[in-house]
Amino acid sequence: MRQGGAEPIWDAARVSPDGRYLALRSETTSVLRDQNTGGEVPIALMAANGMPARVDPMQVGRDGSYVLFSYPEPFSGPAANGMNQLQVWYPGTGTYSAISAASNGTWSDNGVDGAGDASGAFFVFASVSQFLIVNDLNGGSDVFTKLPATGALDLISTGFAGGQGNGPSYSPSISSDGRYVAFCSGADNIVPNVLTHQVVQTYVIDLVSGRR
Repeated sequence: MRQGGAEPIWDAARVSPDGRYLALRSETTSVLRDQNTGGEVPIALMAANGMPARVDPMQVGRDGSYVLFSYPEPFSGPAANGMNQLQVWYPGTGTYSAISAASNGTWSDNGVDGAGDASGAFFVFASVSQFLIVNDLNGGSDVFTKLPATGALDLISTGFAGGQGNGPSYSPSISSDGRYVAFCSGADNIVPNVLTHQVVQTYVIDLVSGRR
């Protein structure tokens, strides 16, 4: 509980793996709270007036190392397009990185969902945007990995023989060490011998070996 004042009404919360840090959203702001000290820090400040922004927290990294959140206004990179975008904040450095954006920094133009590994080195997200990669022609949602340190973006929901999945892929998650990505897909070419198109299956891909 907050000391010396009334506790706000929090309507969203995410907790770090060790339970020490909470990312909280109220009607007016979003903060990262250290449960041990009670200290709170705004997750983001609006450029226009320097006031705390009410972002949607989605995940807190190990030891509070990052907060993954969604918000229409970008805190790094070029101007966005009014759509909610996945972004990550690193409290240790106070820096932000774009997650739901192409390698050149162009933001996704449609809804996204995603997750990060424990350290904040790798992220995974899904988007129906057609311009995040060259020749995105399947007309559906795809799953990507993002490396904030370099901005590198890779399509993960590919067919086993190459090319894109021939159906929508979504609801991605990533293991704590960043090696394994799981997602749902209606494609029938993610792995061999899937006989029923558009029946949703769950897949796991080993990013090191490529095994799926």
